[in-house]
Amino acid sequence: MEHNDSLDVAKLVMAWMIVAIHTSLNAEICGFNLLWPWLRCAVPVFFIMSAYFFFLKYRATDDKGAALRKFVKRNVMLYVFWFVATLPVTLHKRYERWFGFGFCEDVLRFVQDVLFGSTFMASWYLTALVIAVVAVALLSKVLSNKWLLLVGVASYAWCLMFAPYRPLFPGLSDAFSGYAAIFEKPQMSFPVAILWVVIGKTLAEGGLDMIYAARKALLKLLLLISVAGLYVEWKWVQGFSHEFKYDVYIGLVPVCLIAFLFLRGCKRQFAWAWLCRRLSVVTFCLHGSVMGAVTRTRTFFGVEDAHRVVQFSATVAICVIAYLIIDKLQKLPRFKWLKVSC
Repeated sequence: MEHNDSLDVAKLVMAWMIVAIHTSLNAEICGFNLLWPWLRCAVPVFFIMSAYFFFLKYRATDDKGAALRKFVKRNVMLYVFWFVATLPVTLHKRYERWFGFGFCEDVLRFVQDVLFGSTFMASWYLTALVIAVVAVALLSKVLSNKWLLLVGVASYAWCLMFAPYRPLFPGLSDAFSGYAAIFEKPQMSFPVAILWVVIGKTLAEGGLDMIYAARKALLKLLLLISVAGLYVEWKWVQGFSHEFKYDVYIGLVPVCLIAFLFLRGCKRQFAWAWLCRRLSVVTFCLHGSVMGAVTRTRTFFGVEDAHRVVQFSATVAICVIAYLIIDKLQKLPRFKWLKVSC
């Protein structure tokens, strides 16, 4: 299977992009949210990368069931590790939702958040990735990639009508209130991930190579046009939706696809790429809980208006320290199990 150091480096950069979103770093640097739409590309590209590498392996193996089970096991173990590691912060945030409604309802609420919502901040991504990959792998037995893309687009569009574009469909949430009740945030759930996973699968099988085969100059032009479209969508959404005024989704599809193609085509070698890959996982899974701790520390010391650059830097630094501790401990016989963390 191919290995690409550029993609490993990009993973760490995108993990930092996600931290920048959650600490509003872009507003501090620019004075306004100009970078916001571009930062939104990080999670979709993560989905594409994960699906791309999985389906490269899946396509090459004869025992596809074993490959799928290994993928699921790996991500479930990752989920469980970080759920336990961040449990104190998670309980602080979710206690009122998970407790006090009776045992059965409490359990149902917890299961609902695990499967269709979130527990710790990055958890929704892991769940959405696993469910979407399994669904696409099973559907691929009876559907071609063209039909899978159609399913992905339909699922993506359906979710968007419940989130950023909800004001354009005022009766939809009421008509399908049961669906809206199941998914706490429809735009952060596996139905959204299906499109990105299908794109990753199609790329792994060479189905979209004709795009990359275009001249580099033309591809760069398409990327610039797509980025411009992303900002047009951003301004358009601001005009009718205050709740989702920083969200963009339609323009992400061409931007993330072309950006991934550029990254995949970069063949530079980096001796420290493996470090970026592992650190990106720790940062992505841990940063939400670290941010909560940083915020409470600021409150304790009465520094409510701490510079966002400080909060971003502190969050990234603590994640790096956590990774170094994990990396050191997992080399000891009693702590080899820490390898599941990244």
